[in-house]
Amino acid sequence: MIKKIYILPLFISAVCVALAAAVLIKADILFHTDIARDFLLFEDVATNNPLTLIGARSGGIGGVFHGPLWLYLNMPAYLLTNGNPTLIGWFWFLLVLLAGLAVYWVGRKMFSPHIGLWATALYASCAINYAPVMFNPFGAVLLSPLFFYFLCRYLSRTRIFDLLATLFVLGCIIQFQIAFGGPILVITALMVLYSVFRSKKYTHFFGFLILLIPLSSYLLFELRHDFLQTRAVMGYIANSDRGKNFIWSLFFNRRLNGFLGEGIGVYLIPQLNIIIAALAVYIGWKVYPRLSKKDKLPYRTFAILYGGYWLLTLLFKGDILGYYTWQFLPMSLLLIASLTKHIPRLAYLLIASVIIINIGFSARNVWKLTPGPQNQGSWQFYKVRAQKIFTDAPSQFGYFIFTPDQFGYSERYALHYLQGQYPHKVGEENVKKQTVYLLVAPPPDDRPFFNHTWWQAERVKITKKPVQTWNDGYNFKTERYQLTNKEQQVQPDSSLINSLIFR
Repeated sequence: MIKKIYILPLFISAVCVALAAAVLIKADILFHTDIARDFLLFEDVATNNPLTLIGARSGGIGGVFHGPLWLYLNMPAYLLTNGNPTLIGWFWFLLVLLAGLAVYWVGRKMFSPHIGLWATALYASCAINYAPVMFNPFGAVLLSPLFFYFLCRYLSRTRIFDLLATLFVLGCIIQFQIAFGGPILVITALMVLYSVFRSKKYTHFFGFLILLIPLSSYLLFELRHDFLQTRAVMGYIANSDRGKNFIWSLFFNRRLNGFLGEGIGVYLIPQLNIIIAALAVYIGWKVYPRLSKKDKLPYRTFAILYGGYWLLTLLFKGDILGYYTWQFLPMSLLLIASLTKHIPRLAYLLIASVIIINIGFSARNVWKLTPGPQNQGSWQFYKVRAQKIFTDAPSQFGYFIFTPDQFGYSERYALHYLQGQYPHKVGEENVKKQTVYLLVAPPPDDRPFFNHTWWQAERVKITKKPVQTWNDGYNFKTERYQLTNKEQQVQPDSSLINSLIFR
């Protein structure tokens, strides 16, 4: 029988799970550029490169890539659903549930079942927002509580199994999100080295060799491609001079805001995370000195990881985006829930505020922003655009895609996916046929001049008027052209992007 004290966190978790499924129930997911790129990568692995060694590009340093583990994690779902984004969205939903179970398991093992349930309820209130919008950093979110658990166990007991588990999980985290896992590996290595020298268990140094397993794809890629990523990192370091125009005050202000806001990520409204920072100061001053050595360990370990991460980011001149530090969230929630053991009144008040605010914020988003055919950025929006083309098109046609980022990943995957449902019709990208479609996205609000006019005339080299135009909504449009034989002979710019060379 379930204990009465377990009912409330279980009920809250169930409500959050239902809200997290709302978008999926409408047979939709969000389908922005990064997610569409991943689907094109899934397609590439399934049809062309089953043994790929790299995943998506890393946004921080040019020439550096995430590992392929996110691609392989999704491949069974991709193959079983024939690449259907809606059904793969349900697979992501299962990953969200699995992450919740990981949070509970770690909370129960490190603290108690009660604390594990409250940590899970906190996690569930955060997960509503990102269940239908999943990409590679989430794999690291899924594993981060396990990494934290094994690291704390190793620092407490200095047993080789805990070290191997810590490093193996961290290696997998690097596969999913190198911007988080790379710096955390440096900090973890320093903590492990200190522990090894204190315990004099020098054979534990060999434990680092286990990293060769999860990081083997990186090693093989570097050997096959003349250390491309290593040279990219070294080049970045060599040219990291911030220059005369670099504004140091703005740089440190952004880092401070990240440290106190998005980096914590407990509240879905970033500005409120200052409450967590204030609580951390209070704990360090009033609560921490009274704790036993065993109880201090998780808080001290997290403080070193979190503080060390932000110190290391001072070496990086770019912005620290929210998904670089997303992996700290499960650890933060575990520690917040654990405070019910030491400062119960304040802890439950904080937990209540986090859950109420996050559910309210997410419920509003679900209500207002639930995707559908009429909502830009959803899978159904791009699917309907592609269906219009295949319904209208003859057996052979060409198409060109204009988006401000020049990639057009969302439109491209929708056309690839619909091609499988219309086997009697063949569409070719960036090829002029008698019937040609132009899928046009609007320019950014702050750069209205960055429209498709020049692209169409100078790169696609079509200057006539369309025979038909569809208004797809949100200033997206699809234009159909009928070209003469002479017009078809005028070749488009050969540099138009129709591949994943930039990943």
